[in-house]
Amino acid sequence: MYTLKITGRDAFLDDVLAHYQNREKFLKYCMACKKYNTCWSCPPLNFNIDEYLHAYKYIYFWGIQIFYAKEIIANVTEKGKIWGISMRTTETVKKQVNNILLSAEKKIPDTLSLSSGGCSFCRKCSRINNEVCCKPEKMRYSLDAFGIDLGGLSEDFLRIKLLWSKDRLPQYHTLIHALLSKDKISEQAMQTVFNELQALS
Repeated sequence: MYTLKITGRDAFLDDVLAHYQNREKFLKYCMACKKYNTCWSCPPLNFNIDEYLHAYKYIYFWGIQIFYAKEIIANVTEKGKIWGISMRTTETVKKQVNNILLSAEKKIPDTLSLSSGGCSFCRKCSRINNEVCCKPEKMRYSLDAFGIDLGGLSEDFLRIKLLWSKDRLPQYHTLIHALLSKDKISEQAMQTVFNELQALS
Protein backbone atom coordinates (compact mmCIF):
# COMPACT_ATOMS: atom_id res chain seq x y z
CA MET A 1 0.00 0.00 0.00
CA TYR A 2 2.89 2.36 0.71
CA THR A 3 6.67 2.59 0.86
CA LEU A 4 8.88 4.86 2.94
CA LYS A 5 11.81 7.11 2.11
CA ILE A 6 13.91 8.35 5.02
CA THR A 7 15.93 11.58 4.84
CA GLY A 8 18.15 12.53 7.78
CA ARG A 9 20.13 15.65 8.65
CA ASP A 10 21.65 17.21 11.74
CA ALA A 11 22.34 20.77 12.86
CA PHE A 12 23.05 23.00 15.82
CA LEU A 13 19.75 23.56 17.60
CA ASP A 14 20.37 27.31 18.01
CA ASP A 15 20.78 27.69 14.24
CA VAL A 16 17.49 25.91 13.57
CA LEU A 17 15.64 28.02 16.12
CA ALA A 18 17.13 31.23 14.70
CA HIS A 19 15.99 30.42 11.16
CA TYR A 20 12.75 28.47 11.60
CA GLN A 21 11.15 29.38 14.92
CA ASN A 22 8.30 31.92 14.98
CA ARG A 23 6.18 31.25 18.02
CA GLU A 24 3.70 34.09 17.57
CA LYS A 25 2.90 33.14 13.97
CA PHE A 26 2.52 29.40 14.46
CA LEU A 27 0.77 29.59 17.82
CA LYS A 28 -2.13 31.19 15.94
CA TYR A 29 -2.39 28.06 13.78
CA CYS A 30 -2.32 25.90 16.89
CA MET A 31 -5.08 27.96 18.49
CA ALA A 32 -7.27 27.32 15.44
CA CYS A 33 -6.73 23.54 15.77
CA LYS A 34 -9.31 21.38 17.58
CA LYS A 35 -6.49 19.84 19.66
CA TYR A 36 -5.56 23.19 21.20
CA ASN A 37 -5.57 22.90 25.01
CA THR A 38 -6.89 19.32 24.80
CA CYS A 39 -3.64 17.38 24.37
CA TRP A 40 -0.55 17.53 26.59
CA SER A 41 1.81 17.47 23.59
CA CYS A 42 0.20 20.56 22.05
CA PRO A 43 0.01 24.25 23.03
CA PRO A 44 -0.44 25.95 25.32
CA LEU A 45 2.69 24.46 26.88
CA ASN A 46 2.94 24.83 30.65
CA PHE A 47 6.72 25.28 30.93
CA ASN A 48 9.49 27.61 29.80
CA ILE A 49 10.17 26.71 26.16
CA ASP A 50 13.56 28.44 26.06
CA GLU A 51 14.85 26.55 29.09
CA TYR A 52 13.47 23.28 27.73
CA LEU A 53 15.12 23.56 24.32
CA HIS A 54 18.37 25.24 25.27
CA ALA A 55 19.29 22.34 27.50
CA TYR A 56 20.33 20.71 24.19
CA LYS A 57 22.97 21.66 21.62
CA TYR A 58 22.26 19.44 18.61
CA ILE A 59 19.18 18.36 16.72
CA TYR A 60 18.88 15.38 14.38
CA PHE A 61 16.00 15.38 11.90
CA TRP A 62 14.29 12.62 9.96
CA GLY A 63 11.85 13.34 7.18
CA ILE A 64 9.75 10.22 6.61
CA GLN A 65 8.00 10.30 3.25
CA ILE A 66 5.10 7.88 2.93
CA PHE A 67 4.70 7.10 -0.78
CA TYR A 68 1.31 5.65 -1.69
CA ALA A 69 0.98 2.95 -4.33
CA LYS A 70 -0.20 4.34 -7.69
CA GLU A 71 -3.26 2.09 -7.74
CA ILE A 72 -4.32 3.37 -4.31
CA ILE A 73 -4.05 6.98 -5.47
CA ALA A 74 -5.98 6.19 -8.66
CA ASN A 75 -8.78 4.22 -7.01
CA VAL A 76 -9.42 6.14 -3.81
CA THR A 77 -11.44 9.21 -4.77
CA GLU A 78 -14.08 9.57 -2.04
CA LYS A 79 -13.29 12.28 0.48
CA GLY A 80 -14.03 10.05 3.48
CA LYS A 81 -11.80 7.25 2.22
CA ILE A 82 -8.99 9.66 1.38
CA TRP A 83 -9.11 11.03 4.92
CA GLY A 84 -9.35 7.54 6.43
CA ILE A 85 -6.34 6.16 4.56
CA SER A 86 -4.31 9.31 5.29
CA MET A 87 -5.02 9.15 9.02
CA ARG A 88 -4.56 5.40 9.44
CA THR A 89 -1.32 5.34 7.47
CA THR A 90 0.31 8.39 9.03
CA GLU A 91 -0.70 7.37 12.57
CA THR A 92 0.65 3.84 12.05
CA VAL A 93 4.00 5.08 10.75
CA LYS A 94 4.20 7.86 13.36
CA LYS A 95 3.80 5.42 16.25
CA GLN A 96 6.44 3.12 14.76
CA VAL A 97 8.89 6.01 14.39
CA ASN A 98 8.08 7.30 17.88
CA ASN A 99 8.89 3.88 19.36
CA ILE A 100 12.22 3.71 17.52
CA LEU A 101 13.23 7.15 18.81
CA LEU A 102 12.03 6.40 22.35
CA SER A 103 14.26 3.35 22.22
CA ALA A 104 17.13 5.52 20.92
CA GLU A 105 16.73 7.81 23.96
CA LYS A 106 17.53 4.85 26.23
CA LYS A 107 20.60 3.86 24.22
CA ILE A 108 22.05 7.33 23.57
CA PRO A 109 22.74 9.42 26.70
CA ASP A 110 21.27 12.92 27.11
CA THR A 111 18.86 12.74 24.19
CA LEU A 112 15.16 13.53 23.84
CA SER A 113 12.91 12.79 20.87
CA LEU A 114 10.37 15.10 19.26
CA SER A 115 7.36 13.66 17.45
CA SER A 116 5.45 14.58 14.33
CA GLY A 117 2.15 16.19 15.24
CA GLY A 118 0.38 15.72 18.55
CA CYS A 119 0.78 12.66 20.77
CA SER A 120 -1.59 9.80 19.93
CA PHE A 121 -0.55 7.06 22.36
CA CYS A 122 -3.87 7.49 24.18
CA ARG A 123 -7.26 7.34 22.49
CA LYS A 124 -8.34 10.36 24.58
CA CYS A 125 -5.86 12.69 26.26
CA SER A 126 -6.26 13.16 30.03
CA ARG A 127 -5.76 16.90 29.57
CA ILE A 128 -9.40 17.17 28.49
CA ASN A 129 -10.32 16.38 32.12
CA ASN A 130 -7.49 18.53 33.50
CA GLU A 131 -5.62 15.42 34.65
CA VAL A 132 -1.90 14.69 34.41
CA CYS A 133 -0.47 12.83 31.41
CA CYS A 134 -1.15 9.08 31.58
CA LYS A 135 1.98 8.10 29.66
CA PRO A 136 4.72 10.68 30.33
CA GLU A 137 7.35 8.07 29.46
CA LYS A 138 5.98 8.04 25.89
CA MET A 139 4.45 11.47 25.35
CA ARG A 140 6.74 13.75 23.36
CA TYR A 141 6.22 17.24 21.95
CA SER A 142 6.26 18.05 18.26
CA LEU A 143 8.41 20.63 16.50
CA ASP A 144 5.41 22.77 15.64
CA ALA A 145 4.40 22.90 19.31
CA PHE A 146 7.52 25.05 19.78
CA GLY A 147 6.61 27.35 16.88
CA ILE A 148 8.88 25.69 14.30
CA ASP A 149 8.06 26.33 10.64
CA LEU A 150 7.79 22.75 9.39
CA GLY A 151 7.13 23.78 5.79
CA GLY A 152 10.23 25.93 5.58
CA LEU A 153 12.35 23.46 7.51
CA SER A 154 11.23 20.57 5.33
CA GLU A 155 11.82 22.34 2.01
CA ASP A 156 14.99 24.28 2.85
CA PHE A 157 16.70 21.84 5.16
CA LEU A 158 15.48 18.36 4.19
CA ARG A 159 14.70 19.21 0.54
CA ILE A 160 11.22 17.71 0.89
CA LYS A 161 8.15 19.61 -0.30
CA LEU A 162 5.14 19.00 1.93
CA LEU A 163 2.11 17.69 0.03
CA TRP A 164 -1.49 17.58 1.25
CA SER A 165 -4.63 15.56 0.52
CA LYS A 166 -7.24 17.35 -1.57
CA ASP A 167 -9.53 15.50 -3.97
CA ARG A 168 -6.90 12.76 -4.24
CA LEU A 169 -4.22 11.23 -2.08
CA PRO A 170 -0.94 13.02 -2.76
CA GLN A 171 2.08 11.14 -4.06
CA TYR A 172 3.33 11.10 -0.49
CA HIS A 173 2.78 12.45 3.00
CA THR A 174 5.67 13.58 5.19
CA LEU A 175 6.31 13.13 8.90
CA ILE A 176 9.12 15.10 10.55
CA HIS A 177 10.65 13.68 13.72
CA ALA A 178 13.74 14.75 15.60
CA LEU A 179 16.15 13.84 18.35
CA LEU A 180 17.64 16.51 20.62
CA SER A 181 21.07 15.84 22.08
CA LYS A 182 23.40 17.57 24.53
CA ASP A 183 26.45 16.04 22.83
CA LYS A 184 27.37 15.05 19.29
CA ILE A 185 25.96 11.60 18.52
CA SER A 186 28.34 9.10 16.94
CA GLU A 187 27.89 8.16 13.29
CA GLN A 188 27.51 4.54 14.32
CA ALA A 189 24.62 5.32 16.67
CA MET A 190 22.93 7.48 14.05
CA GLN A 191 23.34 4.77 11.43
CA THR A 192 21.65 2.31 13.77
CA VAL A 193 18.63 4.61 14.13
CA PHE A 194 18.56 5.17 10.36
CA ASN A 195 18.67 1.42 9.70
CA GLU A 196 15.77 0.83 12.08
CA LEU A 197 13.72 3.51 10.31
CA GLN A 198 14.58 2.06 6.92
CA ALA A 199 13.43 -1.36 8.08
CA LEU A 200 9.88 0.01 8.52
CA SER A 201 9.53 -0.13 4.73
